Formats: sequence, structure tokens, C-alpha cells
Amino acid sequence: KNTKNDERTGIQPYIQKNDFNFDGDLIRFNAGLDWFPNKNDEFSTDISYSNNGHILNNENILIQNNITRPQNSVGDHLHKTFTANANYRHLFNKDSHYLEFDAQISDNKNTLTGNFNPNYNVLDNATNNTVFISNIAIDYVNKINDKFEIEAGFLSLNDALNNELKSYDDKNQIQDSDVFSNKQSVNALY
Repeated sequence: KNTKNDERTGIQPYIQKNDFNFDGDLIRFNAGLDWFPNKNDEFSTDISYSNNGHILNNENILIQNNITRPQNSVGDHLHKTFTANANYRHLFNKDSHYLEFDAQISDNKNTLTGNFNPNYNVLDNATNNTVFISNIAIDYVNKINDKFEIEAGFLSLNDALNNELKSYDDKNQIQDSDVFSNKQSVNALY
């Protein structure tokens, strides 16, 4: 919980005074497992989830051209993130000779809203943002001696971003809608 008072001055002349109140909750879950079924095999995994929601209340007073107007705003934000990782390593005849597999995913979802009352030249808005990332790596290492080592591997990186912003007027009618989507993949051998 956080409370703050601010004053902002512009060139018109323009003054904005606001009382700021932040109230939020965070829920987080983490779990992991390490397993060694024998002396040559190692397996580990972990998962985590967080749910972070908070509300931002602003009680504003706008002063412009000797006119004073109140304007309140409420921002309701929700951030959810899930991540998981799995790793397997097989050791051959020594610690410097192994085959390793690693996989990771991350799924992040955000919902951000801004509502203004009354609407003075500003639109209520809602943003939905999603980021999904997945990575896979396979590595083979064999150290023959102090001067010679064999390494080979594969890496795959995949990212997807989707961002959608909608703006509403004081009658809750959509005035503007913008969507940005981006996907990127990188695959490499070495």
C-alpha cells in the first residue's frame, strides 16, 4: 500500500494536483525437484506462478485558464506469470563428458485499465498484453584432454508478443483499437 501527493505544472498555465493511492496483492508459488536416479543421470525441474494485482486511485484537481475541475482516475492492473524449467544431464565416463537437455517456458499476461471520471479530453482505455517465450537447448561436451574438447549443440528460441489497446469514450463506445503482434524464432546448431 502506498500513498503519495504530487503536483505537476505545465506551460499553458496548467496545474494538476493529485492524491495517489496504491493498493495491491501478490500471490506467488514456487516448486522444484532434483532427482538423481543413478550416478550418471541428473534431472531437475522447477515451476513458478505469480499473480500480481493492484489498483491505483488518483483524485486529481486540474487547474487551467483559471478553471478548476476535479478528475478522478482508477487504474486496475493484473499481471500473471507462469514459468517452468526442466533439465536432464547424462554423464558418460567422466564429469567433462556429458549430454544435456534444457527446456524453459515463460507465459506472461497483463491487463491494464485506466478509467477517468469525468473524461476531459482523455479516453478510458484497456490494454491486454501477452508475452510467451520458449527455449530448448541440447549440448554435448567431451573433453579429450587439456588442449582438445569436442562440443556440439542445438538451440531453439521462440518468442511471441501480442499487445492490444482499446480506447473508450464517456459512453463506453470504442474510439480506437490498436494491435501489435510479433513472433520471432531463432534455431542454431554448433
